[in-house]
Amino acid sequence: MPRAPTRLRFLDGDRLAPGTNLGALLRQLDWFEAAWHLPRLPFSSKAGRSIAEYYGALVGAGNYARALGPMLSAVPSQSADAMPADMLFKSRASRRTDLPRSFTLDGGLHAAAGLLAAEPGLEVRTGAEAVAIEPDEAGRARVRLASGETIVASTVALATPPSTSARLLGSIAPDAARAAARVREAGVDSMAVVLPASRVSWPVTMFAVPKRDILYSVVTRDSVPDPASRAFTVHFAPGHPRETRLTRMARLLGVPVAELGPVWERHAILPSPEVGHERIVRDLDAAIAGRPLAVVGNWFDGLAIEDCVQRAGREWARVRAIARPAR
Repeated sequence: MPRAPTRLRFLDGDRLAPGTNLGALLRQLDWFEAAWHLPRLPFSSKAGRSIAEYYGALVGAGNYARALGPMLSAVPSQSADAMPADMLFKSRASRRTDLPRSFTLDGGLHAAAGLLAAEPGLEVRTGAEAVAIEPDEAGRARVRLASGETIVASTVALATPPSTSARLLGSIAPDAARAAARVREAGVDSMAVVLPASRVSWPVTMFAVPKRDILYSVVTRDSVPDPASRAFTVHFAPGHPRETRLTRMARLLGVPVAELGPVWERHAILPSPEVGHERIVRDLDAAIAGRPLAVVGNWFDGLAIEDCVQRAGREWARVRAIARPAR
């Protein structure tokens, strides 16, 4: 499904600041400071520099703190200051020209998971917590579940946060576990609501960035317009009481807390890589090289879905060449 044109806005307290997209960002900048720094752009390299170092040098420390820093932090829903500058936004060597540049799926990304789960020959278990992975005498992996059941497999792939990967790899690949444990993580508390379109005065917006707030961003479903409903997800910095977050969301949307209706909540653990992250990935890859053990996720080459897919493709090609059928 094609997406409606993107609309980025800045939040100034409880109100949306004027302007959208690039115009909204430019309104937040001190142009004297920007003019002093922008001429350095042709000579700047992202390699070995953090986001704060690289972009702060391009627009000035004041402009970065006031506008660009909050906007860049809104993308990964955490402070992006210490992240590698070459990891957050990446140019793609190639792309599918037969598809639109911006699209979504009917039913959302969840629809893709549902289609994959329905593939013949694939068994999907939910609520089956893996607590340990151990080698057996035949060189296979024994995955122990919280229920006490053990699953034996010749090939195992982990698609989990760094800390979970480190815990599960401890018995089967200790060097890989130590590498995964070096990846920093950050938490985010998200709240989502669906409201009658007539009840919300917000103009069509897809991404709202606060300047200074307890939240990282407000993301809407306006990319797929609905005449009857509006949906909003607010990504909060961790550590704030639920009532504080509910009150802040209600004020933003101009709706009393009692009229928000059902509120969906999720606490997520996100990778928070720092400069030098590529060395961690190299160490982990070296530890699992030549083994039918794959580790994938959004903490290797980048945070985007494309990065996850490309990592999974490379790992599958590697383990497929060495996998043995389970006996």
